[in-house]
Amino acid sequence: MFKQVNLALTLNGRLGDVRLSRRLGLIVEQLGNHLGLTLPRSAGSHSQTQALYRFMNNKVVNEEQIMATESARVVEQVSGCGGGQTYLAISDTTVLNYSHAKSRQSLDCLDAVGQKGFFQHSLLLTDAEGCAEGLLNQTFFNRCAESLGTSRRQANLVAGKKVPLEQKESYRWVQDLACLQTMFGAMTQHRFVHICDREGDMFELFAARRFEHIHVLTRMRYDRWVADRGVKIKEAVGTAHCGGCIALTFNDDKIRAKRTAHVEVRWTSVRLAVPPMLKRHHAEKGYEPLPMYVVEAFEPSVAGTQVVPLHWVLLTSLKVENLDQALQTIFFYTQRWRIEEFHLVLKEGCAVEKLQLETAHALKNTLATLSIVAAQVLRLRYLSQTQGEHPMQVIGLPTTAYTVVATFLKKIRRIKVQTPEQPSLIQFIQLLAILGTGNPKNTGIRAIWRGYREFILIFETFNALNSS
Repeated sequence: MFKQVNLALTLNGRLGDVRLSRRLGLIVEQLGNHLGLTLPRSAGSHSQTQALYRFMNNKVVNEEQIMATESARVVEQVSGCGGGQTYLAISDTTVLNYSHAKSRQSLDCLDAVGQKGFFQHSLLLTDAEGCAEGLLNQTFFNRCAESLGTSRRQANLVAGKKVPLEQKESYRWVQDLACLQTMFGAMTQHRFVHICDREGDMFELFAARRFEHIHVLTRMRYDRWVADRGVKIKEAVGTAHCGGCIALTFNDDKIRAKRTAHVEVRWTSVRLAVPPMLKRHHAEKGYEPLPMYVVEAFEPSVAGTQVVPLHWVLLTSLKVENLDQALQTIFFYTQRWRIEEFHLVLKEGCAVEKLQLETAHALKNTLATLSIVAAQVLRLRYLSQTQGEHPMQVIGLPTTAYTVVATFLKKIRRIKVQTPEQPSLIQFIQLLAILGTGNPKNTGIRAIWRGYREFILIFETFNALNSS
């Protein structure tokens, strides 16, 4: 599954050392093929385990270089695609708690003095349908014990002056857009959409956009004033004509499950007024009102008391002048859930919060490496939906691996499994689902990583017995 990634990493390594770049590729393959196992069990032998730990503790290697290696692979992959593609760059932050790990003494705080760990912020690139291409950026941050208990407003004001954005945690959203513009500013043959949740609703983020083919899309958090109209965003879009009603299937954060909502869709164009705080404290930056489009998806009513009616107000630089464009904007925002699935694979599939490393340096290097693995697991899940008819060799596994495991299931477990001469990608995914859950129709993220781990174990056992 990870042989293609390994090859690309070896060719595009940015570690300043061919040997280290090759070692990174091998480690990604090892960890990917033994998803969820401890580092020693993934390595397979004492000598390989020692080599893995040496790499993670190597002072020459850091998480930024590892991520630069991955992002270089993704950029090369995108540049080789034909023109006219749309890519979604999805940002979000997750919490990694190491309060009881060996490395806790070298870590700063999370939300309390006794909580040790990292906030991990990642930028994931997918295609227009949500199939992961890989990671573009990743940053780690935490909080000093002295700052805990201070309100965010107080923290952002020092002696009555607003702290520069570059010194605030929220700057990570602007950094992501800057990263996207640096990597793809010259690729005008494609379109890129930076998608954020409500935390990304920042005037500074919208103002940082520099290219016509690179856009921002975020869910509204602040009901801002519209320049020259004397109304705020919600009123401006709420009084717009309802352009259509659709059934929208989405992942509901409130109930942590998928559901379908029947929503009314409205849209309008606005010019966002410069926030008074920016006028007062950062007049030297010369901010001007920004032209943006607003899309509203509103669920008038909902059955039951456990469900909160959906009401999204989306801000975007994408042109929205008709129902099709509004629906596409809403669809793009629904793909934001992919970053949540990435975090799920990272935490549950790769079991990163169980890592027992002694230093923050080694921990960050390991997290960056396992993040590459998690993104590829996510890619496999959605490749089966978009390219399911393709042969399974596209992910770097031989047909013999499928035959061996299918034969094992038929003869040892008495499970009926097809053994085609050229298994397709969807047939491979269904085989993993049988291994993971016993149900070939259950092709969810958890089923895939559980099934893949057993798949590799069966195939490696077969190879070991044959070689002996």
